[in-house]
Amino acid sequence: MRKHFESTLKAEVVLTLLKEEKSINELCQEYGVRANQVHQWRRTFLEKAATLFEKDTQGADLQKKHDKEVTRLYEEVGRLSTQLSWLKKNLALSQTRAERLAMVETPDDLSVATQCALLSLNRTSQYYVPVPISAEEVAIKHRIDALYTAHPFYGSHRIRAVLVHDDGLTINRRWDARLHPWQKPQSPPSHCN
Repeated sequence: MRKHFESTLKAEVVLTLLKEEKSINELCQEYGVRANQVHQWRRTFLEKAATLFEKDTQGADLQKKHDKEVTRLYEEVGRLSTQLSWLKKNLALSQTRAERLAMVETPDDLSVATQCALLSLNRTSQYYVPVPISAEEVAIKHRIDALYTAHPFYGSHRIRAVLVHDDGLTINRRWDARLHPWQKPQSPPSHCN
């Protein structure tokens, strides 16, 4: 099994060797390393010793470039977010809802949810298809309107009864009340108080 030594131990062994306090054999026995390893560490230490006294201008230049790039990117993000909010506000004011709905495309780069958010639209409105009113419902509405015009005192119970008995329709009172929304609920008779 191969042993791995930390860099602090390697530096300590090489410095002790360079001070000539102990021989290589004594260092090998004390630290449990082989002689060829100690020679290799010493050679590496001496090769890189000259670089310790040089200024690290390349690292400082890279750091400056990085800081400048980060600052530029933050400025661009701020500018783009300001432009985006301005565009969303003005687009919502200048375009009708139908025109903005027509702008939403099938997702290539932007999802439908993102496109709807940018256009100030509710995403579910993109998928909603209104159901047209049937001819039967229109005919029933006209019949209810005629009954209410002729007899404005009829309530939803009475109108339903006329529709069921006279016209042979099968509807409930709530359906009649839904089709006749302008009818105000009648106040209870005075003897019920």
